[in-house]
Amino acid sequence: MTFSKRIPSLNLVLALPVSLALSACAVNSEMAVATSGTTLPGGAALVIAEPAKDAALEAGFAASLAKGLSGKGYTVSQEGAYLVQYGIAVRDASVALLRADETAGVEVVSPARRSYLLDQCKAQHLRLQVAAIDQLTGKSVRTATLAMNGCDFSAEDMAQLASVAADRLATN
Repeated sequence: MTFSKRIPSLNLVLALPVSLALSACAVNSEMAVATSGTTLPGGAALVIAEPAKDAALEAGFAASLAKGLSGKGYTVSQEGAYLVQYGIAVRDASVALLRADETAGVEVVSPARRSYLLDQCKAQHLRLQVAAIDQLTGKSVRTATLAMNGCDFSAEDMAQLASVAADRLATN
């Protein structure tokens, strides 16, 4: 009788290290989002910047962003009061980005991600910045910065990022 009561306890003791080890192999991280500026006026006409040639991720992002902004009541056309520009950067997640300043010293812009034995891939860090610029003044009205870790970023990832970016451009 005593032996059978110890088996479940033993299973729990073994389950904890195994679950911790397996959780380390998940490379994808929560999306970090930061915004600045004022929201775009409702119903404004927007011009989405053209993606670079042979840049499938950018093309997918631009199409999804246009769809997301149209769904929020904006008009996406070739003629508009606001230009929506974006930049996408992907790097090895084990590399940190630092900014050196003579007065402030060194600031960590983007920390490195530690790699784990059971990682499913070589982790990558994707950073995306979207800016809505008033074409009359040339000044940025609203900026959204999104960042996440993952494996090979797909069209579905770009669509998710575009949806969040459209939300952040349209609302505070």
